Amino acid sequence: MRVVLGAKGDLPMAKWTYDVSYMFGRTTDAQDGGGQVNSGNVRAALDAVVDPSSGAIVCRDAIARAAGCAPLNIFDLGGITPAAQAWINATVTRSVVIQEQVLSANATGPLVQLPAGAMTLAVGAEERKDSSQEVWDPLTNTGQNGGNALPNVSGAINVREVYAELSVPVLKDFPGFKSLTLDGAYRHGNYSTVGGVNTWKLSVDWAPVQDFRVRAVYSTAIRAPNVGELYCGLAETFPSGFVDPCDGISAASTGATATACKAIPGVSRAIQNGGTFNYSFLDYQNINGFVGSNARLKQETAKTGTFGVVWRPEALRSLSASVDYFDIKINQAVSVIDPQSSISKCLANGAPEFCGNVICSTATGKIITVNQQSINVGAIKTAGIESAVHYKLELPSIGSSLAFELNETHLLQLQQVNFPSAPIQDGINSLSFVDGAGFRDRAVLMTYFIRGPLEVSWTANYMCATNDVLPSATTTVVSTLYNSVPAYTYHDVQVRYSIPFATTRKLDLYGGIKNAFDKQPPFLPSGMASEITGTETAASTYDVVGRYFYAGVNAKF
Repeated sequence: MRVVLGAKGDLPMAKWTYDVSYMFGRTTDAQDGGGQVNSGNVRAALDAVVDPSSGAIVCRDAIARAAGCAPLNIFDLGGITPAAQAWINATVTRSVVIQEQVLSANATGPLVQLPAGAMTLAVGAEERKDSSQEVWDPLTNTGQNGGNALPNVSGAINVREVYAELSVPVLKDFPGFKSLTLDGAYRHGNYSTVGGVNTWKLSVDWAPVQDFRVRAVYSTAIRAPNVGELYCGLAETFPSGFVDPCDGISAASTGATATACKAIPGVSRAIQNGGTFNYSFLDYQNINGFVGSNARLKQETAKTGTFGVVWRPEALRSLSASVDYFDIKINQAVSVIDPQSSISKCLANGAPEFCGNVICSTATGKIITVNQQSINVGAIKTAGIESAVHYKLELPSIGSSLAFELNETHLLQLQQVNFPSAPIQDGINSLSFVDGAGFRDRAVLMTYFIRGPLEVSWTANYMCATNDVLPSATTTVVSTLYNSVPAYTYHDVQVRYSIPFATTRKLDLYGGIKNAFDKQPPFLPSGMASEITGTETAASTYDVVGRYFYAGVNAKF
């Protein structure tokens, strides 16, 4: 459910207006799933003996027998009795509650009249509270239902913000300056998690002539970590694909890595008397780890610059076009350090951000746990060009109009560094980079036909050809077959009809089709970087539902 209450109106000061609002939103989700087993009960049921008094096969543990334990025979057809099935069966439950409250107030109006126009000010304040809770059954919490342990999530974030934005018209109707306006904005936020933060913006809007406008903006921004990144706890995993650099070290080994390995007591003991420090296949299989949140995360910070031009020809008022260049850099991005980097870098320099993730056995020196907890270590940089064209064609002979709007984004750069000293990862033409953000070209074409109260729209959403991951020398056979993804275009259609039923009231009837041609998503089988379990594709990027119809009503009172 979502409820919004608000009011807006005029203030006593000349030409000043205000608006205030309160929003409450709440989402709940409850799930029950079968098909799992209680691992502890399975162990008790397998440990069966012959009862000397009755000759029957029973569970050895008396406490388990009293609780209803029935022996489990997994070697004979039909050997799992209904009683044993009931004893080992486990139901997985998950309960989620997500809630948000927002209270905001804004006011805007002129301060003073300048030769080029009125200097205007906008001020406001906002208070938000986001809370989230995800509760699993006790067996899932402890990893005793046939899967890895999953923690409960519970947390809330409160933030209070105030802002002010000033617009100053500097020049108007001067040679070379049809208009020149400077804007400045400042926002202060106080988070219950990261404390006080400040952001600001400066912009200039210059029209040398009536038809042409130049605009530029430089700003700073922050993103505070969300509830999941802070409070979701640590979930167990069993990482693979890494190697301990000390594996295979012997007394005869030389070099910086060998020297660092020999300083580890367990390794030193293993190579005494000409031995070798070796891992078995089972050693690697038994290495676990925990991935998840970090309550000590700080905010991500960003610096953003944009520069663009707008063309609105006086002789053709129905046409407008713009081109903007953007450059964005995010520092202290929330990221994780992969197991191999944590192991290798810890051995090389002993830095705590790496060594804190690696736990070794004091007896053997072998790795037993490699964690991947979220930390503020990453950096993301992107740059590109955004363009937009809008044209409206009047059709007076039939009392209608036809409008076209094309928006396109062309990426010039998309790079990520997961942690200091890590290699730069290029993301252009990669689905698996930052949740499918790596398309070199994306475009949306919208067409509208309007005739009186009737409006028909058609939208084409284009995504260029890309890869699941950027091809490399280590690309496997499977990823060679399915890594390349062709260009995709989705088509949506909507019809809307407005019915006025009072002077200021109307009723809108609408309906449409999403993915009108039932375009199927690309097949990215299990093992691909972007494959999402249950969908076999990049479900966050491509449509997995297919063609569907919708209809609705909007009423204004």
